[in-house]
Amino acid sequence: MKKNVFLLVLIIVFLGLFFLYQQKGKSDTIVVSPDDSRFELEEALVDRVDILILESFPVQVEVVAVGNLRNGCSSLGDFEIVKEGSTFDIDLMVRVEKDVMCTQALIPFEKKIRLDVLGLLAGEYLVDVNGAMGSFTLEVDNLITAGQEE
Repeated sequence: MKKNVFLLVLIIVFLGLFFLYQQKGKSDTIVVSPDDSRFELEEALVDRVDILILESFPVQVEVVAVGNLRNGCSSLGDFEIVKEGSTFDIDLMVRVEKDVMCTQALIPFEKKIRLDVLGLLAGEYLVDVNGAMGSFTLEVDNLITAGQEE
């Protein structure tokens, strides 16, 4: 009995190390060609967004999307940002490998996304990443005038 438990623990540890080794060196953003039938694209599960306003002029804004991948066969994909009025709508995608055995455990992720805020006027702005909402306020216009250097 003890041998079986030890063997089971050893196999689990080996599989965990193998998975970590496979992920080492991989980029966290993978673009999947639309005609690549080995993968499916789906929206990432985003739990929350943190918004960082960097101390610089002009102001720079980073969105940190925090969430979980559904399983061991998922990896972060590309993202698209659409600005409409005072709202930044970000679609963060996940690529899922099809027809393979996967670990069925959530895998946490954090994805930093820089927003293009140069030229925005002072005011409040909303950010929506796959339904997770956040906001930030620009206290002054984020404009570069003649005579100012970046």
